[in-house]
Amino acid sequence: MADAPDYTLLSDVNVVGSVTLDVNVVGSVTINTNITGVESGVTFDVNITHSDITFDVKITEATVTLNVNITNEVLQSKLVKSALMLNGENAYVEIPLTSELDLHGQPHTVLAFAKIVSYPREWIPVTPIQAYGYGLFYNSSGLYLRAHAIQDSTLKMLDYSWTDDREKHLFGQIYDGTDLHIVLDGVIVASGVTSTTSVTQTNNNVLVGRAWNPSDQWMLNGVVYQVLIYNRVLSSEELEYIYDNPQSPPVNGLVLWLNFDEGRGTVAYDKSSYGNDGTIHNAIWVSESGKWTPLIDVNLTASQITLNINITAQDIDVKIYTPSGRWVSSSDLLTSTTSYVATNISSGAEQTVLTLSGRGRLKSIGFYFARTDPNGDVYTQTRIRVYIDGETDPSVNVSPADIDDFMGRLLLRQLQFDYETVVPATGTKAAFAQVTSPVCGLTNIWYDEDSQKYKVSGGFLVLNTEFLSSAEVKIYNGSDGPIEARMLIFYGEYV
Repeated sequence: MADAPDYTLLSDVNVVGSVTLDVNVVGSVTINTNITGVESGVTFDVNITHSDITFDVKITEATVTLNVNITNEVLQSKLVKSALMLNGENAYVEIPLTSELDLHGQPHTVLAFAKIVSYPREWIPVTPIQAYGYGLFYNSSGLYLRAHAIQDSTLKMLDYSWTDDREKHLFGQIYDGTDLHIVLDGVIVASGVTSTTSVTQTNNNVLVGRAWNPSDQWMLNGVVYQVLIYNRVLSSEELEYIYDNPQSPPVNGLVLWLNFDEGRGTVAYDKSSYGNDGTIHNAIWVSESGKWTPLIDVNLTASQITLNINITAQDIDVKIYTPSGRWVSSSDLLTSTTSYVATNISSGAEQTVLTLSGRGRLKSIGFYFARTDPNGDVYTQTRIRVYIDGETDPSVNVSPADIDDFMGRLLLRQLQFDYETVVPATGTKAAFAQVTSPVCGLTNIWYDEDSQKYKVSGGFLVLNTEFLSSAEVKIYNGSDGPIEARMLIFYGEYV
């Protein structure tokens, strides 16, 4: 039974209170939902099965629970085309051998847009394979492509040295009745016949992603985007045109065109005029990028939201739209950890003590600065600087004295102690000044050892600074002498 035609459904629903809206879709649909000013809260459940759906949700000043359940389907993302992911074990497409596809010994052109992901066997079929009739392989051991065609029980072969880069390519072979030609990305890269051998002609079906060898199945672990078979030799201009315009190939002599744009089901429909449809075995529908990428856009403004997404038999990367206005992927998040650094910093130098890449949050910094000098000043002349996402001016640029002022000195005032106490290590007297606050503990200590003063500033600073791609923590020594710096930095994912 064919799919029902696409419809445009205009439905405006104004709800006061609560509502359950059930929508059963056959074909394709775009769901646009605006939820505004809902104080009591909304639960929005979406079950998506056997449909191509664009799902946009905009939520403004509302408390919403959004539950999305997606089961083994490809949701089209705007104009992103679907493709087939083959697992290298038991996934392939089989097309019955018709008179149009039986091209033993006849001129032909066989093409496939495909990407190899890994190498389950030495020989990887990268175009449609018809027994000894035609087909192109990649040899993952010898690092070369091999085309083959049969002529009067003689198997002709042509090799071309090439190393796969696991990227999408246009693979192909041409047989002109005498010589073979290997096509790579719209260009003929090799011509002739490298070797020959005697074989018995067989009439097996045409396979995509699988070869005919019964003793050692040669399978493709990768993505197939499109396959084309012509009963003639294509020109160099036509090959280049197909590479640049894969969705509008020349139709003269086209006997098979599997575009894999169905996005669901177990049938790959032939878009040529011959109806050579293929049966899909154990493959997974993916997007053209090789990943399953449903379009689920959620735009939140001044809202609270619970987003529950249940995805079955799919690989998904959840993206989060942050307050700073950038999309980031959950795979970019950093795990929570700490870093301890001890270093000496010369006068006038700015030294990096931690560099992070990815997305995360700097949580807090524990610091200790020390200098041995009668007039040394690590309290006002040492600065903690934090650079976010490649910026040239630091987002954070504070000294221990600034932290005192910002975090509590103005409220609590400085508690000063000046009393006769003895430093155990030296037997000398010491004077202390100290301040504390809810988010910072800071101590400034002077050890008075006769004519020499040993000044120390230490404490901690709570940052909670978000970064999207990178973060650097640096220490600047603005005094006229070297200082010792010790840092304990806590960072982790954005929560």
